[in-house]
Amino acid sequence: MKNSDPSLSTFFALIRSGLWEESLRLDSDGELDWAKIMQWANEQTVVGLIGAALEHLEGVKPPRSFGKECLAQVMGIAARNEQLNAFLCSQAKEFAAEGVVALVLKGQGVARCYSRPMWRQSGDIDWLVDGDGYDRARKILLAKADRTQLEYEDLKHYAMHFGDIEVELHGTTHTALSEKIDRYHDDMQHEMFSKGVFREWNCSGQKILLPDINFDAIFIFTHFLHHFFHGGIGLRQLCDWTRFIHFYHGEIDRARLKKDLDAMNLMQEWRAFGALAVQWLGLDANEMPFYEARYGNKGGRIVRFIMKTGNFGHNQSRSQPKYKNYLHRKFTAFRYRIREIGQAFLVFPSKSLKYLYSFGLDGVRKIIRGK
Repeated sequence: MKNSDPSLSTFFALIRSGLWEESLRLDSDGELDWAKIMQWANEQTVVGLIGAALEHLEGVKPPRSFGKECLAQVMGIAARNEQLNAFLCSQAKEFAAEGVVALVLKGQGVARCYSRPMWRQSGDIDWLVDGDGYDRARKILLAKADRTQLEYEDLKHYAMHFGDIEVELHGTTHTALSEKIDRYHDDMQHEMFSKGVFREWNCSGQKILLPDINFDAIFIFTHFLHHFFHGGIGLRQLCDWTRFIHFYHGEIDRARLKKDLDAMNLMQEWRAFGALAVQWLGLDANEMPFYEARYGNKGGRIVRFIMKTGNFGHNQSRSQPKYKNYLHRKFTAFRYRIREIGQAFLVFPSKSLKYLYSFGLDGVRKIIRGK
């Protein structure tokens, strides 16, 4: 890992310390911009990891105000996770009572891979169901939802709000990268549900179902890859993936993983992000399947992309007029997508063009269908 900015180097050193609960000695020759470090931590939703790192810090210490702000935010993060876990248990109980098999994607489930699950900054709750389970789960959730967002029927995706908690119901794990990848995801999903191969998490006495290890190894990766090509990703997503790989590296079926990645033509992307996980986030190289150090340059470009665009691309302006004309709105959305995928071109040039073509083709189909 090479970086000339001491504040950015310190930021990633703190991330690694928090991820692995390792001691860290800071011996900076120049003055560190702790306000900037806190800004990055908030933008990338990794304040919990910075807070954990402060407990292992030696040498240069941050200002007291920095530590107090971290502590206050960590307490808030833990309280929010308590709330989400209780809500999650309640919904899981309702699903089980109606015989609906629903799995928790990402979020509270992947937090189990951290040494301090309650310090992982949470987002929404994502449920994955299969087949007719989507309509059954949809009915259960709608009965108590306070408000809903637009349903994407072709994707089987419905977002609902229960007070200040957002819940997303998924009937597929489509990536919008290519039809080939989405079909492969469908096959993996149907196989997992048909065989009933799930992980289980005991959440305060309630059984919570999580995806199979080999399914999640692919899904967590392709999910953030989707965001990388469609707007931007956050450092926390990569920390989630890194901790997942670390936690389950001895149980992941590497032969199957290679087969899956080759079938979807995603090995290059895997190795680029794998180099990032090892060289920037401190994962043991032996734990990362198919790691190749030569992909470090691509990993560095991805880091620069993340720090520039912010979490999920929030640093990028997406403001646009609310055109009444349908085709005008579609054209404007396509123009923004060109810009977003164009930024990924510096890392994966051929794939960026391919995915842009897939997006354009899908857009034309939607226009024809009037969606």
